[in-house]
Amino acid sequence: LISGPPSQFTLVDWPEEPISIVSGKHLTQPLIVQLCDQWGNPSSEPNVRVSLTKDSHLKIIPAAQQQKTDEKGRVSFGKFQITASRGEHKLQLKAIFNKNTLEGPAIKMNVIPDPEKPVALLVEYDKSACFPAGGFLTEFAVSVLAEDGSTMKNVSAARLTMKIWKGKT
Repeated sequence: LISGPPSQFTLVDWPEEPISIVSGKHLTQPLIVQLCDQWGNPSSEPNVRVSLTKDSHLKIIPAAQQQKTDEKGRVSFGKFQITASRGEHKLQLKAIFNKNTLEGPAIKMNVIPDPEKPVALLVEYDKSACFPAGGFLTEFAVSVLAEDGSTMKNVSAARLTMKIWKGKT
């Protein structure tokens, strides 16, 4: 008993969708696709060209290229890096078998902000204070804000500098 001709895809060991990923990071596991017949049985059809298409504002490194299935009817796109703006994005699998196009499942990805990527400084001080020449400056409280809007806790004060320059009179 053998499986029928390929008519659909399944994702092998893929988590529940949508998956959450931080922009600029790699997938936690490889994207592996299995060809299946119309009843969902794995099809071991080799050399079927499978391509991965993406939203135009989604960047994949290395670039997704068309690949052929192996002797088990599988193809691995690996653990690629995703770069995109926040929000939900889609990847689409397509294959060509006997001049027929097979549409695979749309893979939904939720791109979340990076809590470890600094994007802004928040500086708080007494804005009404006057500073006489030779006197002391007021106390400055500086916080580093991450891409997700939270205050970063693991920033060393030694890595922050403050410069004073002459203003225009």
